[in-house]
Amino acid sequence: MVKEASLIDKEAPAEIVYNSVTYKIDIDDRVVYQKYFRRIKIYDKNRSEKWLNMSIPLYNQNNIKEKILSFEAKIYNLNQGKLDVMPIDDTSKFVQKEGKNVALTKIAFPNIKNGSVIEYSYEIKSPFIRSLPIFYVESEIPIEKSEFLLYNTDLLNYIVNYSGEIAPTKKTKEKTKFGSVEKYTFENIKPIKFENFVNNIDNYKTQIKSILSSVNIYDFELFNYNVTWDYVKNELYKNENFGQLLNKSYVARKVIDDDIKKEKNPLIKANKIFKKIKNEYVWNNNNGIFAENGFKTLISDKVGNVADINLFLVAAMREAKLKANPAITATVDYGLPNIKTPNLYSFNYIIACLELDGKIYLYDATSKNSYENLLPTRAWNSFGYVLREDKGFPIHIYNETLSDDFTTYDLTLDNQNDILANLTNHKSASLALQAKEMFDNKTDELNEYYNQNLENINIKEFIDDKFEFSAKLKSLKIIDKFNEKLVLNPILLLNSNSYNFNQTNERKYPIEFLSPINKVTKIIFRIPDDYDVLEIPKPKKIKTDDGELVYEYDVQLNQRTLVIVSKMKILSSSYPKEYYPIFKQFFEVKNNSENQSIILNKN
Repeated sequence: MVKEASLIDKEAPAEIVYNSVTYKIDIDDRVVYQKYFRRIKIYDKNRSEKWLNMSIPLYNQNNIKEKILSFEAKIYNLNQGKLDVMPIDDTSKFVQKEGKNVALTKIAFPNIKNGSVIEYSYEIKSPFIRSLPIFYVESEIPIEKSEFLLYNTDLLNYIVNYSGEIAPTKKTKEKTKFGSVEKYTFENIKPIKFENFVNNIDNYKTQIKSILSSVNIYDFELFNYNVTWDYVKNELYKNENFGQLLNKSYVARKVIDDDIKKEKNPLIKANKIFKKIKNEYVWNNNNGIFAENGFKTLISDKVGNVADINLFLVAAMREAKLKANPAITATVDYGLPNIKTPNLYSFNYIIACLELDGKIYLYDATSKNSYENLLPTRAWNSFGYVLREDKGFPIHIYNETLSDDFTTYDLTLDNQNDILANLTNHKSASLALQAKEMFDNKTDELNEYYNQNLENINIKEFIDDKFEFSAKLKSLKIIDKFNEKLVLNPILLLNSNSYNFNQTNERKYPIEFLSPINKVTKIIFRIPDDYDVLEIPKPKKIKTDDGELVYEYDVQLNQRTLVIVSKMKILSSSYPKEYYPIFKQFFEVKNNSENQSIILNKN
């Protein structure tokens, strides 16, 4: 009998029937052979777009590259009781450059039907044996069976870190002729469910990380990443692409111009150095905790990776006699860095830290729109480790700066009873930085974001940490006519890009925002002379006991001008999952208040 739906989750559009990942270490060639196999059953092709395409990332570093040794793919379909097999040839593959260090080989599976089975396998030869790719146990679709195998030699010792809620069905470790094989088997795995306000769902998947910790080979150069943070710090400061660069702070002397030299205030001096570097040097979109080019090439070419630029920023600040140090962290999409274990493989990013009067100021010169303590979105990832030369220490990298989002709609009614509006929007701090990077004078993106037809868009210059734009809106669908009455419901404006807290099942993950938020929306409506106000909304105020969530809804009628103001504050960027029912109740009150109508009557 042909299965019509997954037995694990009947609503799933597809299912992984079998998944296997095998890592085999070749000690002679100092490489790891990575073998992947996957078989996927498609139940609803219209909801399975992600599974109808696949990509294979290939990494390279200093011209040392991963290679695909083999690839095979087939599509199986039942046709009048017979099994049709369609091989996928090489013309379905293409390579897309994602950055200097990553190339994606992409494969599209054609002619997929409901009931199709996709099967593929490939092998990669990788020189990067110190840290093996993370094995994620869960997926967005159910998995019938999944296996992880690590073939090791007696000459290498890998630490296998296992984290997450899903326990293996079976776990074995057996001796082989040349070492051992460690195997984890998982069965009937439910899909991980997407939840709103989660920065990176991979952080919460059950996962296996395999990291090389020791080597029993005399000529094998091993950066021992798993001892103590002091050891790691000392080794980093010996590295030519990290600490040895910082020892050449004199190279950054040209940054310290007369204006900077004369500045007495250390914070202003640091900000002037930061402004100069972020404006003069361009990030090449490559991450990493080691510099790619070094300072001399950075100065000549004006381009570098995050370590080139932010280590140069630290060096320039030190040259100006400021107490500056690098901090290693990870980007949001890379996953949460682990500061409990001194393992550099969970870090892929560097920021600069200034210590002044007992405070730490954070800087990232890869973004021309950032400021002190205002990092780009990718860098707000909870934790980091500051690498002082004498003693390192962990830091929290939480966005605690309140971001303003102020919107004003000035409404008028034309002769056809259509609403016309002038819109102005002002953002500050992280919301401003995000808006600048999202829109950057691209009016199509603004229209999509506001889900409205904007005209005469005027985006103002990005001054300091502010972003402003104005526009006109025509024919807003927020008014209905009933006989001699007009009913105006402004919820479309008040709830534009609203926060969705309608999750019915139990919350599993923390609630995460870009920053604390202060959102104010004002609607100014001038009542036509031939209408009188019959009914206006009622005001509302609510506040949680701890003061973290605050909402005010106020309505004022002044002669023939109606002013509606909605104010909302969320005072932290992250909340535990237990806070979700409070958010849900809070936004229910907010939405109910803003769903009230204004009724006008013909006079």
